[in-house]
Amino acid sequence: MSIIPNIIEMIDDEPRVSHVDIAKYTDNKIKSVQDLITRNIEDFKEFGHLAILNRGEVNGGKGEQPKAYFLNEPQATLLMTYLRNSEVVRNFKKELVKQFFKMRNELQNLSEIPNFSELLSKNEEALKLVELFEETKPFRLLLLQKLLGEKSISSLFGIDFSQTYFLPTELGKLHGLSGRETNLKLEALGFQVSENSIWKLTESGKDFGIEVSGKFSQLKWKLETPLFVI
Repeated sequence: MSIIPNIIEMIDDEPRVSHVDIAKYTDNKIKSVQDLITRNIEDFKEFGHLAILNRGEVNGGKGEQPKAYFLNEPQATLLMTYLRNSEVVRNFKKELVKQFFKMRNELQNLSEIPNFSELLSKNEEALKLVELFEETKPFRLLLLQKLLGEKSISSLFGIDFSQTYFLPTELGKLHGLSGRETNLKLEALGFQVSENSIWKLTESGKDFGIEVSGKFSQLKWKLETPLFVI
């Protein structure tokens, strides 16, 4: 038994096989198989559109080439019932079934993969979201989380604000306090002291705050600082 290559082709968005290949691998004359289809053309049309193309059209080539019928799976199965049931034909039937089955599986797997352009679009949207996240200050993200809950950008990224430090002015807004009022309350709690008009952490304050060095020395505080627990 000769090895039969893959003879299934996608024609009109459907797996099909040409009557030329069927004739070749069943030891039949091409014209005999073509005449068989022509005589029973209405039978084949009952199982869908019967594609008629030349090999050049299928393979992207040019030139005058003989026309070929391209049969879908039911049409090919019907044709096989019309052929003389020799050993060669039976072996070819089995191979044809395997090839159509393989093609169906491949198409099914492809259909389960998201459309590439859609996937690319979603990735671009996600990148814009990441850029927005990187450019937005932590306090604004915290406010959005309080407003939007699980739908907020910080919730989507799984941000834990308990490990983030905020300026007194920022956290004071959560309690309706000004920056000055917040600093005075922190001082009253013994968490900070003023040295030469610069706030410094006390030993107690080190449990909740950090000192940020830069152009201006300033203190930042955790959400769990007693003053800010809601």
